[in-house]
Amino acid sequence: MTLAIQDRPQTLGEEIANAISHGIEASPERAAKGKSATGLLILRVETNGQRLAVTIQDDGRGLDFSRIAEVAMREGILSESVAAHCSPQDLARILFRPGFSTAASVTNLSGRGMGLSVVYEAVRRLQGDLDIRPAEGGGTLVSLSVPLSIASHRVIIVTSAQQLFALPHSPPAVRPSATKTDSQSAHAPPAAPESSSRAPQCKP
Repeated sequence: MTLAIQDRPQTLGEEIANAISHGIEASPERAAKGKSATGLLILRVETNGQRLAVTIQDDGRGLDFSRIAEVAMREGILSESVAAHCSPQDLARILFRPGFSTAASVTNLSGRGMGLSVVYEAVRRLQGDLDIRPAEGGGTLVSLSVPLSIASHRVIIVTSAQQLFALPHSPPAVRPSATKTDSQSAHAPPAAPESSSRAPQCKP
């Protein structure tokens, strides 16, 4: 399922990999906490007014805010005094920074610091919102929403070799005659999207 994030079809995959790698504990650790040996991952997709909402929830260990603050201070993102005044929400948003990871080592699923930052930038380009927070009852809840209009596309249904394919379809583009002002606007650099690289403004 690529959903609305057509330019980043791996977005949901990144979210799920992040939940499995960072959230779901190993079976012995889960057993010691009185949990089922099998982790639970819930994916919900629904419409809310004019927006498409996606949530991914796991029943894992949850966000380690102390670890996030520790890594952020070590990498110079936060000073010790600023970190002391950061709210859980401020610390959670640091996870959207490119290259930031709390993993102790690099694996096929984690440690590169690219998972959540990839999702964040893809959602921002679609004028969407992304949030990560502790889930009620334990674990982590990641929620994203994008305009519903972006999620709706006309397609041509094609059947071949007993397989069903949906091919994108759009009417031919009409190119209006360009004025001097239009030409200047076309060559103007696009506005930069809001960046996740800024340090959070944590206040006492």
